[in-house]
Amino acid sequence: MITLYGSKMSRAAVVIWAAEELGIELDIKPYNPRSPETQSEEYRKINPTGKVPTLVDGDFVLTESVAICVYLARKYGGGRLLGTTPEEEADILRWCFFGMTEIDAFAFQLLMETKFRPGEPSETFCNDCKGWLGSALNVLESALEGKQWLVGSEMTLADLVGIRCAGFILYVGLTLDDWPNIAAWVKRGAGRPAYPS
Repeated sequence: MITLYGSKMSRAAVVIWAAEELGIELDIKPYNPRSPETQSEEYRKINPTGKVPTLVDGDFVLTESVAICVYLARKYGGGRLLGTTPEEEADILRWCFFGMTEIDAFAFQLLMETKFRPGEPSETFCNDCKGWLGSALNVLESALEGKQWLVGSEMTLADLVGIRCAGFILYVGLTLDDWPNIAAWVKRGAGRPAYPS
């Protein structure tokens, strides 16, 4: 049995979604970020960062949500969600990295600043984060023009990662009103039976 440490309220959600789409059964340990479980000595032997997600498949241990998704798709999913050509796979990975570094990273910083740091949030920092997010969302909005999915005609890992990242901005009090293509894309993904709600 493949074990995944991480809850649907963490970056493990995209791994749970990918596994469902691929028909892979996981033994999920629903550890939340910064929880006592992730800070335990036992867990830090598996993942020294004390973060989630972590995948354990026999003797193989893997961290980082996108890497885990690629591993599951390649090893157990017959390459599904990774496109049909090397060019498509490269483009899929490009959009995964874009989602994590250009959207998720700034949304996470905004979340930390407004919800978890003591004192009043820095208005300058929050506005900077919103500006960077807006720029990234503009790029994504254009990429989705006239398309249902980011790469090719079928949903891929680029969509799973991107939809989770774009949906994350809703948790920080922002909306997708200015990006109708993204809003429709997020709704399409969230409407799938495998989507982790």
